[in-house]
Amino acid sequence: MELENKYNHAVKLLADAYRYRLNGENFEFKSSLNDAGENFSQVIELAVKQHLASKDNKIWEYYKRTPFPKTIFDNYVSEDGDKGDFYYDTIAEVDSDVDFEFLASNKNKLTNRSKHGGIDVDESVVERYRLEIKKFLHDYIDENACLKNIDDFLKPENDDISNFYNACDMFHYEDRTFVLITDEKNVHIIVILER
Repeated sequence: MELENKYNHAVKLLADAYRYRLNGENFEFKSSLNDAGENFSQVIELAVKQHLASKDNKIWEYYKRTPFPKTIFDNYVSEDGDKGDFYYDTIAEVDSDVDFEFLASNKNKLTNRSKHGGIDVDESVVERYRLEIKKFLHDYIDENACLKNIDDFLKPENDDISNFYNACDMFHYEDRTFVLITDEKNVHIIVILER
């Protein structure tokens, strides 16, 4: 599931940010935190659009180019601040405890303030967004989605893997080709630059 992978990637970026902070690397911490915020922003937009499209394609078409907060307020929160039309359209057809008002009113703090104003992303907003998105994905998209937690990426055995992954620019194949040569005792990394 693409949304599951995107969510887990955003969680990995947030875990990387925490790892950088523990190592005293403030610039990398802020950079990874910003990247995590941007990725979480993309995940929730795609998830909401997917949910709306699954319920009524005409509604999805209508909101396709609408700012995210308006889409949330029009569909998941009613005018009087109560629950909107699609709030109850969960997989299990039970109430969700997703805080849609938080998602709508704090989205700007994940992306635009950082992107356009140079203001660092608020860590508490990113963390809360992570939790609300996880609830949304389980309640509205796929109750069986295998969504990772930060601790899944902060296990000590993941440090070397994470360092390698980041050193390889997350395997963005557009820039480099990587060859990993191993034997039972040693790992040798050969980087072949393509230009």
